[in-house]
Amino acid sequence: MSMMTAVGAFAGATLDDGQADVTVAVPDLRPRDVLVRVHGVLVNPVDVKRRAGLSRSAFNRHSPVTSLSPAPGR
Repeated sequence: MSMMTAVGAFAGATLDDGQADVTVAVPDLRPRDVLVRVHGVLVNPVDVKRRAGLSRSAFNRHSPVTSLSPAPGR
């Protein structure tokens, strides 16, 4: 069984939380699945402020929130 490093999403976890990096088994891919090897990521400063609860008035509280940023990979 092959293993890979993944980023776990845990409620309330901080960006520098050591529990965010987890080792898991490479999943079995189905015909319509894609597994991407990420070589780098970025964090938008606005996302950091929003996660910290800063500048709440600058954001529409009813807009959808996504934490996905462009990530170079292959």
